[in-house]
Amino acid sequence: MFILSNIEPIQNMEGSKLILLLKTFNSKELRAFGDYIKSPFFNKNQELVEFFFYLKKCAPLFPVKKIEKEFAYKKVFGKSNFEAKHLHYVMSFLLKLAEDFVAQIEYQHHQTLPDYHLLSALSKRKLSKHYSQALRKAYQKLDQIEYKNVDFYFHQYLIADANNRYFQRKKVREFDESLQKASDFFDLFFLSNKLRYLCEMLDRKKVLVADYDLKMLDSIKAYLYDRDLSNTPYVAIYYLILLLQTESETDAVFENIQSLMAKHMDSFPLSDQKQIFFHVINFIIKKINKKEDKYLLECLKFYEDGIKRKIVFDDGFLSPWTFKNVVRLGIRLEKRQWTKDFIENNYQLLSEKFRDDLYNFTLADYYFSTNELDKALRYFGKVDYNDIHTALNAKTRILQIYYDTDEFDALDSGIVSFNQFLNRNKQVSKSVATPYKNFLRLLNSLVKLKNIEQLEKDLSEMVSVASKSWLIEKIQGMG
Repeated sequence: MFILSNIEPIQNMEGSKLILLLKTFNSKELRAFGDYIKSPFFNKNQELVEFFFYLKKCAPLFPVKKIEKEFAYKKVFGKSNFEAKHLHYVMSFLLKLAEDFVAQIEYQHHQTLPDYHLLSALSKRKLSKHYSQALRKAYQKLDQIEYKNVDFYFHQYLIADANNRYFQRKKVREFDESLQKASDFFDLFFLSNKLRYLCEMLDRKKVLVADYDLKMLDSIKAYLYDRDLSNTPYVAIYYLILLLQTESETDAVFENIQSLMAKHMDSFPLSDQKQIFFHVINFIIKKINKKEDKYLLECLKFYEDGIKRKIVFDDGFLSPWTFKNVVRLGIRLEKRQWTKDFIENNYQLLSEKFRDDLYNFTLADYYFSTNELDKALRYFGKVDYNDIHTALNAKTRILQIYYDTDEFDALDSGIVSFNQFLNRNKQVSKSVATPYKNFLRLLNSLVKLKNIEQLEKDLSEMVSVASKSWLIEKIQGMG
């Protein structure tokens, strides 16, 4: 009996779970789902078939008028009186079938679960010949797995576990390696996952108010301390990431992880490469923020490699954060021509949403660094502020240019305007606005030539200030 937990008190079908799910189906999946619900094995209710094929005609746009409840109900069932309860039943049951269908697709695409369950079923039925053939095919699939990551260890464990269970049912008193294999691969699967979770929790604790319980952190580190991990680079890399996050002496660890990443990154899928890359980048940025400038060049090298491998791409486009960070690194390293070339040669890799704004913003930032302030101001003026963080950075730079060029009327007006922007823009959270408000407060005091010692004191006591190094330079220049 169905439990109608999916019935929704909706005014029309447009925002229903059913329509939202069907909108994700491509044409091939819509055809396959039609076959799926026509199969008596999955569905014996002809009303669901009729209702789905009406909705299929509305795909992919699902016009609001055609999926209005009463209109669709009469089209499908031809009844003069609209029965809301009946429609809720139909939608609920069809949603359940659609959810089962997408789960079935995921199951079929899994590399080993179908083989694991087949082996288990054949073992229970004591079909030895069938089992032996299925096991050979399962191992052939395992040999073809390209990536040696946590999923690889899980696949290996599943097949070894199924084979060990088969051996137990035979009740033969002899050595069988499947037990050892199952144990070993389970260990690697557990260690890989546990290391990933620990590293992710440690990273999130740095940016979120999150009280994660880091169970087994010390035990895992102690267990892996003197282990030979040369044959398990995935485990080795995550172990080193954990050391980067928890140890104070990390120079040697960083060198080791660079070496392992150079050798083994291609043996991991892109999703794992991204996770590893950003863990290491976060470590590097932390070092840079602690004024360890030797990591500036390393950071730039990592980003260059990330761009080459498309690790720092989202949906086929270069990440806007990466693009800005690379330009800032080039400026800080005084690689001026390289930086300008990077902007000109790579801005087309950005999505259209960010492309023009970031081209103008980074080129303006470049000219600001070369003290070509007229050009910088011209390009900052072209920024449309589609991204709030780009807007905040651009507005800050413009005020700095006004200060450096003695445009104090424009500066006074700009400070007032920026404060209003911070107070009124709903996209700007308090935590984001605070460093910019502190910057404006100090800049205003600087313009009005207030007590320099008090300014230095205020600056030193503020935890978060935008463009702090620029303010320090200007305050010291007045001393």
